[in-house]
Amino acid sequence: MSLKSTLQPFAAAAITTPLRRDALRRIREGWRRLRGEPHRLTAYVRLDDPYALVLLHALQTLRERFDVELVVRVVGPTPTSMDPAPEALRAWARLDAERVAALYDLALPAFDARQANQAEAAALARLEDAVDPLIAIRSAIDQWWRGTPVPGSGSPERLAANDRERSARGHYLSAMVHYAGEWYWGIDRLNHLTRRLDVLGLRTVDAPPAFERRFEFLTAPARDAAPATELELELFWSGRSPYAYLALERAYQLAEHHRIPLRLRPVLPMVMRNLAVPMRKRLYILGDAKREADWLGIPLGFICDPIGPGIERTYALLDVARQHDRLREYVLAFSAAVWSEGVDAASDAGMEQIATKAGLPWSSCRTALHGDHWREEVEANRASLLDAGHWGVPVLRCGPTVVWGQDRFWVIDQALQQLTNSNAARRG
Repeated sequence: MSLKSTLQPFAAAAITTPLRRDALRRIREGWRRLRGEPHRLTAYVRLDDPYALVLLHALQTLRERFDVELVVRVVGPTPTSMDPAPEALRAWARLDAERVAALYDLALPAFDARQANQAEAAALARLEDAVDPLIAIRSAIDQWWRGTPVPGSGSPERLAANDRERSARGHYLSAMVHYAGEWYWGIDRLNHLTRRLDVLGLRTVDAPPAFERRFEFLTAPARDAAPATELELELFWSGRSPYAYLALERAYQLAEHHRIPLRLRPVLPMVMRNLAVPMRKRLYILGDAKREADWLGIPLGFICDPIGPGIERTYALLDVARQHDRLREYVLAFSAAVWSEGVDAASDAGMEQIATKAGLPWSSCRTALHGDHWREEVEANRASLLDAGHWGVPVLRCGPTVVWGQDRFWVIDQALQQLTNSNAARRG
């Protein structure tokens, strides 16, 4: 085990520990009080980002329930260095945002293939000076998606200033909310923000949780009824993605729940496919994944990055695990080892520990460790992933339904529930 792999888990744990987060929160809250400032949330939105319109509707609800000041900033396009597949992302965002809007019963316009130009974005930014910027900007974006131009004109310099402010605070995306040093993406992460505001005693209206429907799935044990369908659930998975780690066991549980098989489809990490993941993006993903992991009760933090040899050696043992009918146990043992136990998958000792935990004979594993037979499978999975319109993981596919992200299980669950009900109706 190298010095780097020895020290890395401790560095990751120091970054992700709740003790550090809570200390920073206390410091920031202390400075806010000294300056006499309100509890200020800043939302960064882009005119042609479907997630931004969903977020603005949710922020109206949040503002009604908490004693906060809400600032809205209009930003320009996502930097190209942060967006490896812009066309695919735009297409996916339109579909995904429509699903999310339906989940939260939001009557939003159809998200077509429109793209805003700088003049339109600058005109939208002018509405930051409206009496109620949230309502004004939300209404203008809604009407823009319906085909009505944003009224008036504005200055591109304001957009550039907003982009710089967002970057200085450590982010790059639209549909983001910043509060006291931390970032919350879209409606999907507002549950974390509202819990933080509750701790500060800022709730003004006693109401049930408003932003947690994405967690409302798979609460019952595996059913005894006939399978929902003859389809299989596919999981495109990378051993280096924290979100894929968070999705892994729950994907197996979802397949069990609907009594269908899960087909694991490993792909190489993005950086091993020559797709850039800048440090700012990596740090945000790590922090966000830790927050999600804590919410889901999944250990994450004592991390030994398996990039490079660790991934290759891990994938080399997939066939051994299949031959012994221990694939599920193997990938779960590997994931827990590298994401929460600080095990170095690039070392023989680390891989032996993982294989033993999974119930695999180390003698067979040691022989297969340095093979490259797995590359053909992984390349075929990459091609299939691209054909599905995606480039990152985790991606779940069941028949015609495809979702991206560890927080979209509810889409697959709903589709399978509909199939179950349809099958039951035909049998009845």
